[in-house]
Amino acid sequence: MAANWNTAELAGHTIEVFAPEQPKADVTLLILPDFGERVSASAELMSVLAERQLPAVAPAGESCWWLDRPEPAFDDEMTAIGYLIEHVVPFIEQRFGVRPPGVKLLGRGVGGQGVLQLAFRRPKDFPAVATIDPAIDFHELHGRGTVIDELFPNREAARQQTALLRLHPAGWPRRMRLIADRQGFWFGGADKLEMKLKSMGIPIDTTFEESGDGDGAHFFEMHVASAVAFLLTERIALPVVPPDRY
Repeated sequence: MAANWNTAELAGHTIEVFAPEQPKADVTLLILPDFGERVSASAELMSVLAERQLPAVAPAGESCWWLDRPEPAFDDEMTAIGYLIEHVVPFIEQRFGVRPPGVKLLGRGVGGQGVLQLAFRRPKDFPAVATIDPAIDFHELHGRGTVIDELFPNREAARQQTALLRLHPAGWPRRMRLIADRQGFWFGGADKLEMKLKSMGIPIDTTFEESGDGDGAHFFEMHVASAVAFLLTERIALPVVPPDRY
């Protein structure tokens, strides 16, 4: 029987699990989708996972920003980043026998900035990350009537929690892929991240192009296969990262 997505309850939240019959050894994808989405909706992603016999785990339908601070829309007791570290990563080890650094990160939109938040905080554990249209500059939403207004008192307080400021100049994920739509709402943050990394001499693989319609879901379908392929390539040797700051 062909593998398919299944759901499970984990610490009060729903996750989606892709479990091939003969899963690829020593690697599992941790995927963070955009607001309220399920990665199982992506036909191209499922095709790639099935072809490569690659297991994957993804939170389903969450509407949080994957921050290391309370988000009432996510949980009253634990932070979204804490949930990934304390529950999802151990679940991956229990289910597939894979632990960091074998857990590779993939995300889109809000989930795209979420995987950067995680990788920048714990670069030794998550040395490979690929992100598509990441919502890096979420502080730009402050004052527009979104949940960002409730999470932060002002725009600067929100900016201080963006992934860009979680990057340590002496240690970073050894393999990073940044894919962004020049017509997308979040392109400015992606462009800024690329410039900052290159100015610091930090290697990053980037693809910036126009989708033709600004549709984030369509753009994801266009690029998810190359993002997954990137995550499965051999890691390159870079300086040893400092102790985790999580």
